[in-house]
Amino acid sequence: MLEYEIKDGLTSLQTEFHELHISPDPSIGIKPSELLVSSLVGCSSAILTKVLEKKRIKVDSIRVQASMERNPSEANRITKVDIHFIIEGKNISEEK
Repeated sequence: MLEYEIKDGLTSLQTEFHELHISPDPSIGIKPSELLVSSLVGCSSAILTKVLEKKRIKVDSIRVQASMERNPSEANRITKVDIHFIIEGKNISEEK
């Protein structure tokens, strides 16, 4: 179970790695929207890595660019997330 503490506009979660600070104020924590997109990128990257391994495609690095669109008339709801993977390595064809 995850346990969060909410105090003075800051939501905190103690993880085994470090304390995570979440806040709509970017000067004191990660914005919830950034955390949502980061979660999608993390899950998608893990799946992509497994697919590449199963296809025996060796990569030197994978970079990810992500963007989101929001609808200000609906409480700034996230309506679209684009995730672009940049895969670098030797002997990797465009079709693969």
